[in-house]
Amino acid sequence: PTDYISSIKVDNNNVVWIGTWSGLYRYYRNIFLKFTTTNGLPSDYVNDVAIRNTAIRYVATSNGIGKMIGSGFEKTIISEDGLWNNNVKCVSWQDPNVLWAGTLSKINQIMVDDIESSYSVVIYDPSSSDVVINDDLQTFYIISDTTVNEEDIIEIYINGNFITDGYSFGYDRDIDKKLIKFETSL
Repeated sequence: PTDYISSIKVDNNNVVWIGTWSGLYRYYRNIFLKFTTTNGLPSDYVNDVAIRNTAIRYVATSNGIGKMIGSGFEKTIISEDGLWNNNVKCVSWQDPNVLWAGTLSKINQIMVDDIESSYSVVIYDPSSSDVVINDDLQTFYIISDTTVNEEDIIEIYINGNFITDGYSFGYDRDIDKKLIKFETSL
């Protein structure tokens, strides 16, 4: 491709998927194959690709998320399905059935039901976290009405990287807020 490249992903079959501003390219065995709106892509402006497995990919575009099965597009996920905005900047697949999508200023958690061919979306606002003390780059308070219980699973990601240690999750009784405290400055 000679276009602006926005994303490059490789699946388990060593097929390279290249997102550009003029469509999606598949590169395999020295052959390029281009997919555009003519093939069912929601928009030719491809921002990102999430690989679910060797057969299913989710393509983030400026006009929603295209679910690609094989070499065809089955479904487009758009704001009418619950997305905060159709301009999807990034996507990431989390087994067994969660697609994460970044739409401008919101995070969308899309629960995929393959049996019913349906989706349910929960929208998160990144501004629902706050640093209370400006000089403290270690403590982040979570501002949410959602109750967090001991059996809940808390996962921490920084710049898309899963963090397994170096932080603690707790509660600050003085200001009545849940918090994540990092052992070192970020």
